[in-house]
Amino acid sequence: MPREEEVTRGNAAALLLRNELLVDAFEKLDLTYTAAWKATAADQTHERERLFALTTALRDVRSHIEQIAVTGELARRQLGID
Repeated sequence: MPREEEVTRGNAAALLLRNELLVDAFEKLDLTYTAAWKATAADQTHERERLFALTTALRDVRSHIEQIAVTGELARRQLGID
């Protein structure tokens, strides 16, 4: 991918990470999944595994956006863009 495109994508990702609605959604979903996991009974293994998968997917999405932002920042520095 061209460096300029990495910069553009990185800027878009950085905006997403600062977006109040998205930040709030990540936080609320994480809290919801964690509370639901804590409320499961001992015999609800399948439900705990489902909630673990949801929490992991949520973290993976956030991590992916963060990685795009970091890559864009590195590309920006390599191109000497302020």
